[in-house]
Amino acid sequence: MWKKIAVVAIILAFASVAFSKVILKGSPVEKGRFWRQAEELHEATPMRLIVALKERNINIVEERLAKTSDPKSSEYGKHMSWEELTALTGASDEQIRTVS
Repeated sequence: MWKKIAVVAIILAFASVAFSKVILKGSPVEKGRFWRQAEELHEATPMRLIVALKERNINIVEERLAKTSDPKSSEYGKHMSWEELTALTGASDEQIRTVS
């Protein structure tokens, strides 16, 4: 039980850190730990790009986590599966279409 709670807590911690700094389209990006100066690429050069989308329903996840962690709750110990968690918090179809 505590292992599942720890996993969810770690996921939420990483997610909050990862999404705490949002770079808006058109905003300047400073060189830092993950950025380095490179040569200009030809327009046909393939690039790997990772896009992070904001999670949904984090308030629901927090409420469910509190209930599953509270021995007085009828939901105590009834943890969400990975599939349930990703379905609840994952990007919407519209968000995916927007970045695809």
